Amino acid sequence: MMKKLVSIGLTCSLLLGGIGLSIQPQQVEAKATKAYTKQQEEVRDYVNSIRKKMGLNTLELNPYLNKAAQNHSKYMLNNNHYDHKESKGRKGFTGVDASARLKAVGADRNLLKGSLSEILSSDTDKTKSIIDGFLDTSYHRESLINPDDKLIGFGIDKNYVTILITDLNESLYEPVFYPYDKQTNVGVGFYGNEIPNPLDQFKVKKSGYIISYNPGDPGVTGAKIKIRDSIGTNIPFHLEGGEDSLTWFIFPKYELAFGETYTVTVEYMAEDDDWKPIKITKTWSFTTKDKPKYSFSSGEANIKINGKYISVFSEFVNEFNTGVEYSHPVRIIKNVAHVDAKMISERLNMTTKTSGSKEITWKSKNKEVKFKVGQKTAKVNGKTVKLSQSPTTIDKKVHVPISFLKETLGAKVSYDKKGKVVNIDLKIDDPVGLKTEFKF
Repeated sequence: MMKKLVSIGLTCSLLLGGIGLSIQPQQVEAKATKAYTKQQEEVRDYVNSIRKKMGLNTLELNPYLNKAAQNHSKYMLNNNHYDHKESKGRKGFTGVDASARLKAVGADRNLLKGSLSEILSSDTDKTKSIIDGFLDTSYHRESLINPDDKLIGFGIDKNYVTILITDLNESLYEPVFYPYDKQTNVGVGFYGNEIPNPLDQFKVKKSGYIISYNPGDPGVTGAKIKIRDSIGTNIPFHLEGGEDSLTWFIFPKYELAFGETYTVTVEYMAEDDDWKPIKITKTWSFTTKDKPKYSFSSGEANIKINGKYISVFSEFVNEFNTGVEYSHPVRIIKNVAHVDAKMISERLNMTTKTSGSKEITWKSKNKEVKFKVGQKTAKVNGKTVKLSQSPTTIDKKVHVPISFLKETLGAKVSYDKKGKVVNIDLKIDDPVGLKTEFKF
């Protein structure tokens, strides 16, 4: 059993135009200066390197955004208070919200009239890790890759990070998606480490890596979205977004495979400059990172599905999502490889349901498998199939021997004892109710 801490704490808000709240600062720090720190320049350059690969305009550092951001990071450190709001009377107070803090350092109304976004973190002081952490989320990513963005400011005190971005009230209406086309070394999963947590709406603890798409025009209809791996398997997903959304967030229902290339296709109806209906189709691909090295206990192993390693990481163990415990899905008992029934069914696009009689049902679009722990028979689409080994319970979880996948699903299976790898090769069916069309 392995344990890993997930400690990135992120939060964001979008302040639309105007000066914000009218409470004046109790204590104003020194006015803004055009002398930028090395890390402010590093942040600008790294963000711009990503934006260039996406075909977006680059951002410029702004002294007022820098100073307001630095003031807020210092305030958060001084008061051990991680939030967008500041409280009058506390040490280092310069304004209740980001707009007020900008006004306090001398920003003029032209800077304040656009859409201002503020994103925070408290996990690391390393430039690349800070930005990558934001890009690996949903709402924070949206702030960094907005095509309308023009100016950026960065502040840090210890690990308390504040980034301010403004668009100067311009709208370019350009479609934007991330991961961008041909991007490599993309993550495989998202584990809820964002405030607010976008996974709460789906009542899940983790998902595959977040895919985002901004159509550039909220007035779209009849969207169809597909995600496929390199052999054409449809990947099921949750969707946040609609006709009034600036960005659609696509959450694959399970972690993506390592070293795999995924292709995303988005189709929808929009209107051209003459208000005539036009069909928009965007297709792009990205490749996930290679499998990391794992330290396995005796009796554990990797899993490959159709030649690609999959993640063996599992469940959150506390309500704050700060720790992850890994309940390993593969167990080797008397040289026989068993896999967690719920995990492997999910990865094979099948739902799992347990009835009152303790009968377990796997179901995909074209196949239904019913079985019980301890029994050497199963029903496949209503027909009885003999099993060479029965499903069993390990650590209070139902596991099936890999031979079960061969006998019920027709998979080609093997266990490489020397390499500690369970291999499963199978043409994967579509899941029940795969949703690829959204009528906004």
